[in-house]
Amino acid sequence: MADLRISVAGLDFKSPVLPASSPAVGTGDRLAAVAKNGAGGLVTHTISLLPAPNPPTPVKIRGGMLHLPTWSRYPIGRWVSEFLPQARAAADIAGIPLVVSVGFNAEEVDQVVPKVVPFADGLELSSQFLRPGGGAMSDAAAVIREVASRHGNPIAKDPTPLRDAVQAAKGAFSGPVLVKLPPMGPEIADVARAAEAAGADGIVATHSFGPVMTIDIERARPSFASDDGHAWIGGTAIRALALRNVFDIARAVGIPVIGAGGVASAADAVEFLMSGASAVQIATEASTRGPEFYGSLARKLDKWLVSHDYAGVRDVVGLGVRNWQRLEPHTHTIPLIYDPSECIGCTLCELSCHYHAIWMEGEKAVFDPNLCFGCGLCAVRCPTDALVMPVALASEG
Repeated sequence: MADLRISVAGLDFKSPVLPASSPAVGTGDRLAAVAKNGAGGLVTHTISLLPAPNPPTPVKIRGGMLHLPTWSRYPIGRWVSEFLPQARAAADIAGIPLVVSVGFNAEEVDQVVPKVVPFADGLELSSQFLRPGGGAMSDAAAVIREVASRHGNPIAKDPTPLRDAVQAAKGAFSGPVLVKLPPMGPEIADVARAAEAAGADGIVATHSFGPVMTIDIERARPSFASDDGHAWIGGTAIRALALRNVFDIARAVGIPVIGAGGVASAADAVEFLMSGASAVQIATEASTRGPEFYGSLARKLDKWLVSHDYAGVRDVVGLGVRNWQRLEPHTHTIPLIYDPSECIGCTLCELSCHYHAIWMEGEKAVFDPNLCFGCGLCAVRCPTDALVMPVALASEG
């Protein structure tokens, strides 16, 4: 067996497989079920000063789930009196940390954090509903409408509300504070640096992505029943975006990163770990497959690590970041290497080549390197090792 244990900002998780803040961890009994079924730690649904209103019904689409992001619909009083004591007991029985997700602006954090401190090993500060100008929310529905109409995130231009919220959390809690960021462009590295400078002990990336839209072609209308048909998407469709965010953050800061967004398999988890994450959070896949998914994924991750001769999770964290500088940019023609003995006559290379550099003669492919531009499409589609790119990494030097 591989060693799945990982420490993130002083929190010792049994495995890097964690829940993400979502309705799937929105009550005490749900959190207890997640702990019982093998998650490496617990993360609650986000608690804020006011409960969230009911959002439109989620819509499952190819690659994920359409939804409107919100926080917990239960009042903070019920969390403190019922859900958090249940979660604390379940975490203690399982021997795992409990991270309490809170939001959003500093004024809300000031009032929420002192109430949850007795139960928390760590805090996760959600930035999804941070509002410019500060102040506590007085109308939860209006806040959701305002954020849902955004194109881009204001903290990318002005991280002051994020800084203030981090400092409020740090002032009220002596344990680690993780900051959860929404998906962004390259500016996410600067936002992560701002969070680190404000005192954050770790970064979680990312939330769901939006706004997006799909059309229900049978009813000829938007699939999601929001005011304008816009929605946010979580699930495998956003994994490549989330991975790039994690990769950019890991290269920018000295604090640990937790990856979230589209983890559905052990291979997905490994991608996040190699991109610089120390752990992963899952919401969409667990919401559709149940709390058993966490333990199942941890076991599959164990098998993957053993099969690839890694002693534990720590051996793969950041490998992709460390190997990044060894990449050989593909900026000039590099003809592929062709081994006819490996050719099985599938014809995929001939179908894929736009330059007529490879074609079938009988049951074998014939390759002319003088016509090859080295685009690599044939090698990507080749089911054997008949076609390979000659240079993937620069020499160690």
